Amino acid sequence: MIERREGLIVVARQDLRAKEAIEAAGCLSVQMSFLRAHASVPLARALIRRVVGAWEFDKPLVQDIELVASELCTNAVLHGAASRLGCFDVRLAPQPRGLRIEVADAGPGPVDRPAPSALAENGRGLLLVSRMCESWGLDATSDGTVVWAELRTDTA
Repeated sequence: MIERREGLIVVARQDLRAKEAIEAAGCLSVQMSFLRAHASVPLARALIRRVVGAWEFDKPLVQDIELVASELCTNAVLHGAASRLGCFDVRLAPQPRGLRIEVADAGPGPVDRPAPSALAENGRGLLLVSRMCESWGLDATSDGTVVWAELRTDTA
């Protein structure tokens, strides 16, 4: 399927199921680029929902993936730096027992910030990610920073 949406071209194969694709190809990933703007977060979330929905993950897992990816995208918009093209990148990569979400921006990485107060309405995104994911972390690259999170997709 190829469609144009809000200035983007979306290409997806909806005939692939995650487990079958992983077994057949060994690895399958989807990468998307978004403008570093607040309006990009809901767009990223909707496209991520569509991709992982096509991979036929269970609905509760799709919701967890959406939430984690949304938190990472929000951090890229709020705290990251835009690439030369003004974008941040999202990569979804199924693994044999899980899904890896990566969000890359041109920023230098984490900055020490004070812990949010008990009444604060924000500032807990990475705490949420750490509680929902099997593992997560940050990698410095020559182009900036990649924040990644891995969720289990199997029940065994």
